[in-house]
Amino acid sequence: MLSFQTLSERFNKGFDTKHFPSSPATLYEPGEYFLQIGGKRIRPVLCLLGNELFSDIHEDAYHVARAIELFHNFTLVHDDMMDEASLRRGQATVHTKYDTNTALLVGDIMVIRAYEYLQNIQPNHLPKILSLFNQTAREVCEGQQLDMDYAKRSTVSMEEYIHMITLKTSVLLAASLQMGAIIGGAGEHNCSHLYEFGKKLGIAFQIQDDYLDAFGDAAVFGKEAGGDIKQNKKTFLLIRALETANPDQLKTLNALLHESKDNRVKDVPFRYDVQQVYHVQNEKFVDYRGYAGRVISGIVNVGDKIVSIPSNKLSTVKEIRRYEDVLVSAEAGDSVTILLSDEIDISRGSLLVKEGEVPESKNVLSCTLVWMDDKPALLNSKYLLKSGSRQFPVKISEIDFTIDPIKLVELKDSESIKLNDICSVKLRLSQFAFLDSFKENRQNGIFILIDEQSNNTVALGIVK
Repeated sequence: MLSFQTLSERFNKGFDTKHFPSSPATLYEPGEYFLQIGGKRIRPVLCLLGNELFSDIHEDAYHVARAIELFHNFTLVHDDMMDEASLRRGQATVHTKYDTNTALLVGDIMVIRAYEYLQNIQPNHLPKILSLFNQTAREVCEGQQLDMDYAKRSTVSMEEYIHMITLKTSVLLAASLQMGAIIGGAGEHNCSHLYEFGKKLGIAFQIQDDYLDAFGDAAVFGKEAGGDIKQNKKTFLLIRALETANPDQLKTLNALLHESKDNRVKDVPFRYDVQQVYHVQNEKFVDYRGYAGRVISGIVNVGDKIVSIPSNKLSTVKEIRRYEDVLVSAEAGDSVTILLSDEIDISRGSLLVKEGEVPESKNVLSCTLVWMDDKPALLNSKYLLKSGSRQFPVKISEIDFTIDPIKLVELKDSESIKLNDICSVKLRLSQFAFLDSFKENRQNGIFILIDEQSNNTVALGIVK
């Protein structure tokens, strides 16, 4: 059997081509734009895998795989509109880059093109494939509607949530495997087993997606962090939090759920990670100096007083831009360019904060680490601490204790940190860093440690 990677490469080679005509360009170019930014393309590869389990891969499987990927992208374009998301796969969503009406039509044309690919398959396969494809398309839409319905409700049971994500996410993975198996000549029994496997895989995939939406790095995850929270989505994390909260916690959670989406982040201090400095001199932009990056946490508005760290210079937000759009504010997860009233010392790795919200400078951090490297860490071992675009050489100056990952007991007097250990340590930095405690600001209280020799990520960490 061919590996997932090999099948992925084969599919991408055939799929990374033009799928639409040239005219009208205002319709088809946005469609090609969205498809070319890529993605994992798990679903079409599952179709090929389903076929290969029972026979050599038939050309029909590629036609179906292309239809599946186009349908999936249709759901993403429309999902982004409904969620008011500005990023997908690290790039601007269609409705953000163009407009809502264009995004609506782009999604529609993707569905039409998907059915055109299905028309190419052999007549003996077509009835079963078309029936399953239509059933799946209907169920995905039902799941999306339930997702929006649940956002308006105060409580949703775990059973209801699982049913919703099964429709919204799982059935397409399940159907992808089964359609490939049908083309491969599998019997009903095997098709049914593959479908159930795909459903379970899809449920796990969606729960992981829920987690990444809350805690993932937008630069890696490709989407804005906290989008589900702002849209009041009933995710696995929220449902479990409501189920296990004590009375005081439940009161706080319910109060937050009834806040406006903007107010849910109002108490978190503003943190902005500068990733690039643009200095442009032309007819359109005279002496333009913009600071491109991502809002780590909080909200920033035009007119806010801003402090640049580490220079500690003060200025005022003159303009906020997202591509060609001029904004009045930006919030956590937004990738924007900020212009200031004054030319001050700012470079990649600088942190912009509001006046009066400057985090404490520290060169010793009390942290909790999860060790991910086969090579143990010793006292005074040196690494590179990375938080956003900021990097600091550090060494492990103290190991307070480690936690045995099997017995879950604290081990004092540890002299090393081993694979899968959870530990409390002190890190000494070569310079002062401006990080918040994880409890006060989750997005500015997390980091990774990198081994500079191997360039491997060796640990995940949070600041106490």
